[in-house]
Amino acid sequence: MGKSHGNSRLAKIGRPMLRRKGKGGAPKGNRNARKHGALSAEAEAKRAEVRALLRRVRVRIGYMKAVILAVQTSIRHDSSASLPPVVRK
Repeated sequence: MGKSHGNSRLAKIGRPMLRRKGKGGAPKGNRNARKHGALSAEAEAKRAEVRALLRRVRVRIGYMKAVILAVQTSIRHDSSASLPPVVRK
């Protein structure tokens, strides 16, 4: 048998070894997919409810900041500035 000239892919019997090539990139399939449909609709409804609650709370916080600013401004300028109208839902 002759020299292999540094070719590590040649087997001892003189023929090329098969090389298994790895796949690049992301794995197949969506591993983040929802797999339990019975709970996903309920969970999505709960998340929507929480988002709506947060929106209402942020509106009320904004209103309260406006009221505080109006009161502070009326005290500073010693004028009778009227408060913003109350928004009720």
